[in-house]
Amino acid sequence: MEKKKYYARIAIGLTVIICGTLLAVLPLRQKNQNPDIDITDKFEAENFTRAVDLKGEVFAKCEGKMLGAVVPHHMIGGNFIADVFSQAHDIDTVILIGPNHYEKGSSSIITADNDWVTAKGTVPVDSDFVRGSVADKIAVAQSEVIGNDHSVGNIIPFIAYYLPNAKVAPIILKRGVPKKDFEKLLQYIVKQQKTKSILIVGSVDFSHYLSAQELEKKDEQTIKAIEDKNYSLISSFHNDNMDSPATLNAVLETMDMLGGKMLWRNSNSFKVLGSDINDTTSYFELVFCNNGQ
Repeated sequence: MEKKKYYARIAIGLTVIICGTLLAVLPLRQKNQNPDIDITDKFEAENFTRAVDLKGEVFAKCEGKMLGAVVPHHMIGGNFIADVFSQAHDIDTVILIGPNHYEKGSSSIITADNDWVTAKGTVPVDSDFVRGSVADKIAVAQSEVIGNDHSVGNIIPFIAYYLPNAKVAPIILKRGVPKKDFEKLLQYIVKQQKTKSILIVGSVDFSHYLSAQELEKKDEQTIKAIEDKNYSLISSFHNDNMDSPATLNAVLETMDMLGGKMLWRNSNSFKVLGSDINDTTSYFELVFCNNGQ
């Protein structure tokens, strides 16, 4: 009888240990069941290496927490991307917003509930964010659209490299996002910071297809609108100023809500390459800090 009790206790103990181990390990092994978005072959490894090598000293070091940033997706300005992600830390989710360059998809706001495979590692998707945005009818999940747009594809390898433990919540915006949908998106994004450490990053290239002299004038106009928080003027801009006013405004307005203080710098492909052609692209690196934390 005592033997039976002894073996029964052992069996119960083993069951508890096995169940506990499974409960502990299962969440770690759970993987998004949707097919991965593999951008390994779409990513230019040489430009990534160059961006990291040219990063140099940190430009805008936040004394407290970095809340958000704007970076280019034109890889000649990739050192600006590297600078931002190299100084970010303790981030659970990067909310990555960029233009829908090809205006594809069934919604003005597109996302994807897929992990991203890059040459620098796999970046898991924040499925809670994505599924919540779809359930709230803010966005539509279409991986075939977002997976082919370099506005997010060129940035995600930097997340893999500098923030290997972070997830990504990708969003691309068409031109002319309805105001009601845009405001709903911003409120949804800001709400995320109540439950996790987020970094809101806008992927924006600025003046396009101009000479270096014309481009500098447009950049002066752009930074004045940014500093004045003139969101309606920014909304009216086109490629002469930037490729995605909606993306820029999404970051600026969420940073207003979160109390981010801005630091910025500016460059362009002419300064980097030294060739004055009428196809210059300009870049801004905007960094928003909460220096009280």
